[in-house]
Amino acid sequence: MKFFFTIVLLLCCITIANAQKDTLWLDKNWKETNKENAFFIETLYKRKENYIVLMTFI
Repeated sequence: MKFFFTIVLLLCCITIANAQKDTLWLDKNWKETNKENAFFIETLYKRKENYIVLMTFI
């Protein structure tokens, strides 16, 4: 059973990694910047007909 859950988790991670479309690096004022000066990361995923936006604080 543990093996089954490990495989399912791995497949989910691979699916999400393949669906990744765009990553924006944002500074403290929510303006686009480079990776070195980023304060937030906005990652956009496309899943079938829907989009998922993941905001991450660094």
